[in-house]
Amino acid sequence: MKPFLSFISISLFLIACHSKNENIQADKSNDLVSKPTQETVSYKAVDNVPKTQSTNLVEFSYDNNELLSRTDFECKVFVYEGTLVVQFLKDKEEINISFGGINIYKEKPYSGNFTLAPQENENTALMSIYVNDTLSGKQIKAPMCFDGKASIISFKEKEIRIEINALGGFFSDMENIAGWKPINGMLVAQNPVFSEMNNDIRKLFY
Repeated sequence: MKPFLSFISISLFLIACHSKNENIQADKSNDLVSKPTQETVSYKAVDNVPKTQSTNLVEFSYDNNELLSRTDFECKVFVYEGTLVVQFLKDKEEINISFGGINIYKEKPYSGNFTLAPQENENTALMSIYVNDTLSGKQIKAPMCFDGKASIISFKEKEIRIEINALGGFFSDMENIAGWKPINGMLVAQNPVFSEMNNDIRKLFY
């Protein structure tokens, strides 16, 4: 297994990977405050989102409205000591989920808490979602998770299955707990690509 990389370092790695997307503004304050506002995203009202299926699938809902749904994402997995990163990428849309903690691999299923105030020895999760706005055709940042949990239900060489049950909103909603809305997701990847495969990593599968 690769040498230890901190959870913060991996988060910076995700930001670096995302820099290739030309439609995201370089100025952080503009990205998080000015764009996107809730009105920027075109949502589709649906019932019972996300759906549970056994094929490649990425489905997210925000405030019980469909945020993202497609079956053709490419999945990459990066396994480090104390950190696990899963990326779903396709066209202008992407999801980056990172799990971190000294005990991240101690209990199955692996999971992490979304939190604004992490506790010592707590397993935490960070997630960023970028979607293609159906109105403008541009890539925009979707709502963020402020509370809740991400769980890796299945972690195998041939399949990864992740469930998201969280509350969140946009950057301006961070301190307004009463305004947080549910963010739910189901992510299933068949034959994900691991950055490295060895016996130590295979021992982590379940």
